[in-house]
Amino acid sequence: MAARPRSHKISIPNLYCKLDKRTGKIYWQYKHPVSGRFHSLGTDEVEAKKVASEANTIIAEQRTRQVLSVNDRLARMKGRRTDITVTEWIDKYIEIQNERLKHRELRPNSYRQKAKPVRLFREHCGMQYLKDISALDISE
Repeated sequence: MAARPRSHKISIPNLYCKLDKRTGKIYWQYKHPVSGRFHSLGTDEVEAKKVASEANTIIAEQRTRQVLSVNDRLARMKGRRTDITVTEWIDKYIEIQNERLKHRELRPNSYRQKAKPVRLFREHCGMQYLKDISALDISE
């Protein structure tokens, strides 16, 4: 026999739904992958899925940064040259643009126009090393 169909198919990792038998409501919970603790997200399914996917993204970025920082420390200890990631480069770029905006070398509208492409570039290749970026990556 086939398994019975599920009414709440959850494709997001660490997101769980619980049925309260007293009221008949479905409550959503997020299980933190590091600590293992459950955090209540309420009864709104759409909002719970948004929060859980955002939390998973943030935790994945943190883990990637930790791995990269450990690799950088090891490379420094061994005397190798370390490369800069796209995220670090973008942070420096934004800092320079803020200084230019503050000293009125750059107009506010120009600053706002540059923000969206920079954000998209960070989302697309944020954790890659700058030397590994090709023209194809930028065009996408």
